Amino acid sequence: MFIKIRQGVVLISVLMIILILSAIGSTLGGDFLKSLKRSGYLEFQSNSIQLMRNIENLAVERINQFSKLELQDLNKKSELLTFPFIYEVNGLTVNANLSDFSSCFNINSLVLEQNQSFIANERAIEQFKRLLISLEISEMDTNSIIDQIIDWIDTDDQPRANGFEDYFYTGPINFRPMYTNKRLLINLSELNNLPIFKDLTDSMLFENVCVHPLSYSNEVNINTMDADDNYFLTSIFPNISLTDAEFIISKIPENGFKTTDEFISSFSEFNLSDPYSTIKTSSKQFLLSTSTQVDTFSFSSRTFINIKNGRAIIMSRSYNIN
Repeated sequence: MFIKIRQGVVLISVLMIILILSAIGSTLGGDFLKSLKRSGYLEFQSNSIQLMRNIENLAVERINQFSKLELQDLNKKSELLTFPFIYEVNGLTVNANLSDFSSCFNINSLVLEQNQSFIANERAIEQFKRLLISLEISEMDTNSIIDQIIDWIDTDDQPRANGFEDYFYTGPINFRPMYTNKRLLINLSELNNLPIFKDLTDSMLFENVCVHPLSYSNEVNINTMDADDNYFLTSIFPNISLTDAEFIISKIPENGFKTTDEFISSFSEFNLSDPYSTIKTSSKQFLLSTSTQVDTFSFSSRTFINIKNGRAIIMSRSYNIN
């Protein structure tokens, strides 16, 4: 009897050891697979970045190849904006497209630089208010959005009526204390640092605003606007409605207008005087969007390209940001 009991104890002990070893093996196996997957993604990411940098160079070179005259008469059918950028190597394909980046409200235009500081740009504020109202954002939220953005950019420590300065962002109620930028924005995602934007995730606002990195530019190419830009167009002209904007966009010819005067005279039935933005038939800001996917791995980038002194320059790039 004693021998049988002892054999039973030994058997149970062996089974327990097997179970423990199995659990350890399973954990190690899972960690090993995760490690392999992580290593595979890092290699995929590295290759993707290299390919995307190559496409950036191609895009910059292509912009520089276009004559000054062609850039002054840029429309949706222009070869520069319809030419496909596709790069392949070792089975990895990167797709990219170049688009005009002026058909949106540049958040940085809310301020102007004066004496090495930033002051509110009242004209841009009026335009931004008009855009927010057309998007059915309340007056209270509108004022908070504007004041919080300006306080985030300006260099002083005096909060606007509905804004916040460092004392708020470094206070005890913030899980991650931080300081305001005290500079122009580089990426639209920076707005996520502001309290007001935590409640506006479902708003159409982000479809109508953008950030031109470190630039106050508010120039708009009327020729590249499409149906989705009706809210933005309404914000530009103080005397037209959303319906008017939709009509105007629908009547923009495929080959665009040659001059701003031609655009205005084509819609003489509307009051297009005193626009908040500078209307152009040319473009100086471009966005290069690239993406690639292999099995479960995906990678994307957005590169902002600006024309300065007649040459295309990469101003910023971001990865995996929608």
